[in-house]
Amino acid sequence: MNVISTTKIVAAGVLGVFTLISGVIVTGAGRPLNSLYFNVHKIIAVVMIVLLAAVTVQLIKAGYALSMLQVLVIAAAAALFLALVATGGMLSFERSWPAVVLRIHQIASLLSLGFSAAGIYLLAAA
Repeated sequence: MNVISTTKIVAAGVLGVFTLISGVIVTGAGRPLNSLYFNVHKIIAVVMIVLLAAVTVQLIKAGYALSMLQVLVIAAAAALFLALVATGGMLSFERSWPAVVLRIHQIASLLSLGFSAAGIYLLAAA
């Protein structure tokens, strides 16, 4: 793996931590959502997702032949990020959602970081 990929991976990891921290801050600020905290949280999350996607595409374009495990882990991470975007969007509305929506968002946050880290590790180790 080259320096550019490594830098992007480290940056995505740092952004992942900041996304979790900003999510805790958004939750702690209560309703109505503080627009500054919420928008910072969204921007950090989107940049992290873009960096992870860029690294994945870069490694695939470099000629890595993906194993079934790599494909499954990357697909799981992508599905979890999609769930995060959907539940995050739902939670941003003033409407009250069932507590399960927040719980899914919280659990998917941790799982997505784990699966994306595992996916990048599996790609880099190949």
